[in-house]
Amino acid sequence: MAWDFVWNVLGIIANVLQIGSVVIVVILFWRNSRRYAELVKRGTRPLGTPNPVALVVGLGMDIEGNVRQYLQENQRTMPLQTHFYQGVVPVEKFPQILKEINESKRKLTAVGVTEVHFFYGGPVTFAAALGAMLDNWVPVHVYAFEHGTYRHHLVLEKETVVGPFLDSGQSLQETVAIASEQNPP
Repeated sequence: MAWDFVWNVLGIIANVLQIGSVVIVVILFWRNSRRYAELVKRGTRPLGTPNPVALVVGLGMDIEGNVRQYLQENQRTMPLQTHFYQGVVPVEKFPQILKEINESKRKLTAVGVTEVHFFYGGPVTFAAALGAMLDNWVPVHVYAFEHGTYRHHLVLEKETVVGPFLDSGQSLQETVAIASEQNPP
C-alpha cells in the first residue's frame, strides 16, 4: 500500500515534468523558428551590397576567364581575388594553400568586404575545407559551373546555409522540386 502511494506520486511528478518539457520545447521552437525564418528571408535577398568581391579558386584549372565572362554577361562589377594553382596539386600542399586563402580572407575582412561570390574549380575534398573556412563570415554566394556557365546555387551565411529557392514555409521536398525545375539537367 505504501508502494502504491509512492508510485502514484512519482507518476504525477513524471507527468508534470513531461508537460513542462513540452511547453519549454514549444516556446524555444517558436522563438527560434522566427529567427530562422528571418535568416531565410535575408538569404533570399537580391544580390548586391556595397563592397562585394569575387573569390576565384582554381586547383589544376584556371577558371578566372570563365568567371570574368560570367560577371560581364550578368553585369556584375566587382574586384576578383584569384588563387590559381597549376597542374596536379598534391594533397600535401592543401594546408599551405588553405593558409594563403585564409590570409586573403583576413585581408578582405580588413578592407570591409560585404559579400563574397565564390567560384571554384578543383577537387571536392578541398572544396569541403574551403566551405568550412568561408562559413560564418560575410554572405558567401556559391556558384557551380553547369552547362557551360555558372549558376548561383546557395548562400553561406552566419548560422545557416540558404538556398536561392527557399521560402520560409517550404518543406525540403518542395525546395528540391523547385530547384530541379529552375535548374534542368
